[in-house]
Amino acid sequence: MKTTHYTTAVDVHVAGEMFRVIEHSPTEGVHSSVADYKNDCLANDEYQRLVREPRGHKDMNLCVLTPPVHEQSTAGVVAFRGTLSNCHSPSAYLAAVAYLKEVRGQTGNFRLDGAEGSVDVIDKGEELTLLIDNDSTIKRVDADFQLSANTLWKVDQFYEDHRGKDQTWRYLVLKDQEGTFVGVESDGHIDRSPLSVAMTAPHSGKVQNFLGNTIHVECEENGRLRLTAKPMISTLSRFTVDPTDPMKDGFLIK
Repeated sequence: MKTTHYTTAVDVHVAGEMFRVIEHSPTEGVHSSVADYKNDCLANDEYQRLVREPRGHKDMNLCVLTPPVHEQSTAGVVAFRGTLSNCHSPSAYLAAVAYLKEVRGQTGNFRLDGAEGSVDVIDKGEELTLLIDNDSTIKRVDADFQLSANTLWKVDQFYEDHRGKDQTWRYLVLKDQEGTFVGVESDGHIDRSPLSVAMTAPHSGKVQNFLGNTIHVECEENGRLRLTAKPMISTLSRFTVDPTDPMKDGFLIK
């Protein structure tokens, strides 16, 4: 096989949620909005291959770093999964900053442009703090069963029931009687990180999800939140495509 083109990616997990981080190809052009960059990314077959099997899987998040769309920002962030569903988890911003620090060598605090505006990330060394508003589109409900990795099939059923009755939410937070949380995105993806769960926290402290993954949340008087976690780089990869590979475009098992 003769290969002349590679795609370099860095896998980062943020309190358990995995992101494959890449940089947007400069050949795609420069845009004035994150929405335009998102359209580019969703139409890019090369990007989609990275989150499809055999290179990825349906729950793999792709985090694409784009040029910033505002003058004072560091970069833009587009995140989606192999199903081409939007990733609403704020963990994507922390994964992006981990890449900027470790790969680009950038330091200081960061401002990132997302689909719904810009967010700030404070560099605390090994930990990062995301400043973000409380999200009113997150729906919290009580679960009548114990939440654990062994009861995720019940979470799937719970999701289907609530999705059929109410489609106004984009993120569902389940809480059992012991105070354990599970976060589910609108496409049914179970969030491994408690960051989105923490966006509904009524008070400051630690938030722990069903996997035991923990972050710290600080509630400010103005309603803003400070979410602190420690992103971890797990893999440095270089991907290629053999043009004779019958599965070169990848596939998904749902």
